[in-house]
Amino acid sequence: MNYKTITEEPKDRWKVITHLIMQHGCKNIAEVGVSRGDNARNTINLLNGHSYKINNFYLIDIPQKDKMAFYNEVYSGQNADKYKFESKGLESCTYLNIGSEKASQKLVDKSLDFIFIDADTSSYEPFKNDIIKWLPKLSNNGIMAGRYFDLRPKRKPVCSTAHIKTVVDEIFTPQKVNLSVLNEMNSGKRDYIWWYKNE
Repeated sequence: MNYKTITEEPKDRWKVITHLIMQHGCKNIAEVGVSRGDNARNTINLLNGHSYKINNFYLIDIPQKDKMAFYNEVYSGQNADKYKFESKGLESCTYLNIGSEKASQKLVDKSLDFIFIDADTSSYEPFKNDIIKWLPKLSNNGIMAGRYFDLRPKRKPVCSTAHIKTVVDEIFTPQKVNLSVLNEMNSGKRDYIWWYKNE
């Protein structure tokens, strides 16, 4: 497959995400699968550091006990479905305490400029379903992205991620898939963020 590999020094994923958001002028953003919040927290801090203003940042996940420290740290309010994000310069960020499918149903088609898919990446069907559910929410010229896209066939990750490449190939024209180099795996070896522009 002919992917547009971006030649650059390896970066943490939130640096790549922040760069994509700013480079493409994204103002309405969603992260599907916030988990403990490392990616969201670092992305928001970097955007703040650049004084980059957004309109909406939707943070989507179902809290679990081992993740509650993050939620207690950054969220306030009593509404179990929606919390305002407490972060300087990004008061418009909203946490949706619901699953991916229900969250996608709450948002209007073509309303998001950047969608990061990181919810259920552990198997083929859930990952493919997430992309299918969220793709209609992407605006014209919007960016959809994800991680664990690895072109090295001999890599042995903690869990298999070969299906991610398979799904991306099935849904998108490979020539329109861009790869940005990462260097954050436990092995210290390179991995990639895949991203697609809705042109």
